[in-house]
Amino acid sequence: DNLPPHKDGDLLIHGHTHVLTVQEKDGMTYINPGSAALPKENHPKSYMIYENRTFTIKTLTGETILDIGFNCVLKPNPLETTDKSKPAKAFILNRFR
Repeated sequence: DNLPPHKDGDLLIHGHTHVLTVQEKDGMTYINPGSAALPKENHPKSYMIYENRTFTIKTLTGETILDIGFNCVLKPNPLETTDKSKPAKAFILNRFR
């Protein structure tokens, strides 16, 4: 319930739960690409790539699970740690309007 600053139509990419999820909530689209190592809730091992303005979630065998097209710019989640030596765990994507 503690949403980062966002605008309607923004996209939040996160991990941690290892559960493949795509949902709309409070004007934001949430994507968790699942896990390539320890997927949960009977989902296949999966990963996500961003190419040509499209997010594609695939299984490790290369089967496409989902394509999501966005015209956006990637920026780190401002609520994540400011320690630059650690990778961000979540990103917000603002759609170009």
